[in-house]
Amino acid sequence: MRSFAHALMLSILWLSAGLAEPPRVHFPDDDNPYHPTRNSPKLKTPDWVGEEGVDAVIILAIDDMRGHERWETYLRPILNRLKKIDGRAPVSIMTCSIDPKHEHLQTWLKEGLSLEVHTMDHPCPLLCRGDFAAAKSTYDRCVDLMAEIPGNRPVAFRTPCCDSQNTVSPRFFAEIFNQQTPKGNFLYVDSSVFQIFTGNDPELPRELVVDSDGRERFRKYQPANRNFVNFIEDYPYPYVIHRYCWEFPCMTPSDWQGQNLNGKASPITLRDWKAALDCTVIKKGVFCFVFHPYDWVRADQMVDFIDYADTKYGRRVKFLTFKEAFDRLTRNVTGGKTLREMDVPPLWEQRKRQLAEAGWRLPPGASFPDEKGDHGLRFVDLNGDGHDDVIFANEREFGIYLFSMQDRGWTRKVAAGKAGDPGALPPIARDGKNNGFFVHDRTLCWQNETTDTIPGLVLRIRFADVLR
Repeated sequence: MRSFAHALMLSILWLSAGLAEPPRVHFPDDDNPYHPTRNSPKLKTPDWVGEEGVDAVIILAIDDMRGHERWETYLRPILNRLKKIDGRAPVSIMTCSIDPKHEHLQTWLKEGLSLEVHTMDHPCPLLCRGDFAAAKSTYDRCVDLMAEIPGNRPVAFRTPCCDSQNTVSPRFFAEIFNQQTPKGNFLYVDSSVFQIFTGNDPELPRELVVDSDGRERFRKYQPANRNFVNFIEDYPYPYVIHRYCWEFPCMTPSDWQGQNLNGKASPITLRDWKAALDCTVIKKGVFCFVFHPYDWVRADQMVDFIDYADTKYGRRVKFLTFKEAFDRLTRNVTGGKTLREMDVPPLWEQRKRQLAEAGWRLPPGASFPDEKGDHGLRFVDLNGDGHDDVIFANEREFGIYLFSMQDRGWTRKVAAGKAGDPGALPPIARDGKNNGFFVHDRTLCWQNETTDTIPGLVLRIRFADVLR
């Protein structure tokens, strides 16, 4: 089991990417939170959960906790129902602020809950007002606070408002999540990217993913008029972002998305959650449930969902906390080591070796990261020919070059020049730091502390405009 899982782990980390025949240039970018596709390598539940017969995992994660009283009242019937399954109450609470010495936290920990991180101040978006230090501070202070709770080991984070706005950024993963807090703490898991089942997945029965009126059952929950890009499709599996972070994608819809479309506590939303669970079991994935104690979904409806899972699937479905899921990944996939302890080489080192072996050269001005940091080089297939093209942009210069197999390199210049020139790309990296660049739906995107005034919180440039 371990040798197979280790090989699969390397595939998930994209270290097995190489040149195929006929040759194709493809360097998957794990800095992009949205890099998995339906056809990407999959870490299915039986490969990591460590229990025979378990096909899917459900993680119930409730957000926004400040003080325990409201969360205890709301959660109690849910916890009692979970205990009837195997004596545990596996729920993760994404916490903003709490007295770490409050005795009720110990009651929860003994029952099987985990207490996780959601920032101290709940900024929406996290990166805003040009103040990167504030974003790092609200994250760091919350991580350190949760680490002060006796017997608690926080492992997971969720970005505030990630179900309603584009608040997730590669800059967060590179420059905040991957760094230690002032007290030397760090996390291992994020659950901020939303997963949506679609009618394009041949593994899923059409009646599960399409409504009777012909609309896609789950796509309808994506927030309208918000240019929502915080999602991946047909990929309910843990994957790696920026070397050290396990991403557990959230299931569409969240309870906010449900009430936004159908109204509070809608039976339609509950029906669709059950369909999403059916899809998750078929795909052998993870259902990360995002909910709040605000009556967007009632506690009795959550109990109904648990009843459905337990009655229909029994031991084929396992309820876990983020901490339990992380511990099983570590034990069954990475040989007892965390991703940090494995210290997998950066992907750019793999890419650099591949280029050297193939005899290909980067275009003028483009350079891989070095001891000075990130210089804004990214590989993107702009023209859809199956070969990754080169774009780079930093505080000094930018360039856009298409790959030419004949010339064995990126020799077809689309544009290049100095930063600030008319038509220049925004910096992909600034001062050696990740500036929040990612690719989504054939669009170049930037999300950072300076894009909070842009509609949708994301600066976008379409591939077609880049090539034109």
